[in-house]
Amino acid sequence: GVSALLAASATAFTVLKWVGALYLLFVGWRMLWSKKSAAPGAAELPMQALVKANLKSVFLSGFWTNALNPKVALFFLAFVPQFIAPEASHKAWTFFLLGVLFNFNALPVNLGYALLAAWAARRMTALQRGMHTLERVAGVIFIGFGLKLAVSANPAG
Repeated sequence: GVSALLAASATAFTVLKWVGALYLLFVGWRMLWSKKSAAPGAAELPMQALVKANLKSVFLSGFWTNALNPKVALFFLAFVPQFIAPEASHKAWTFFLLGVLFNFNALPVNLGYALLAAWAARRMTALQRGMHTLERVAGVIFIGFGLKLAVSANPAG
């Protein structure tokens, strides 16, 4: 169909060639001169938004998320009482101390997760910068393809 028409008509081939070349030049130009914020996927990363927040608001957000989470309450109500002796005189105090001990033991793991998240956020920022550079390289390649197409001859002619 279309390939037979292009092979038979030099005018159709020339028009399609120039439209394709102009399109490739346009796309390459846009990629080459795009701003970092205009790059695909360059929306602000969630971790970057947290870095801008102050530590108090991050702490309070995490505290209320855990304090109001019914799964956390169910876990502590089902798990911790198993370690309290039935004959203990201060069950509430023991429950509180076991909760503090749990949080103290979880602190290194949670700090590890926080450090891992900070490392990942830095890597994502570096990856984002690298993607912008790759977009510019792709823009140069598209411009090269557009120029090559513009100077190419009709293969049937």
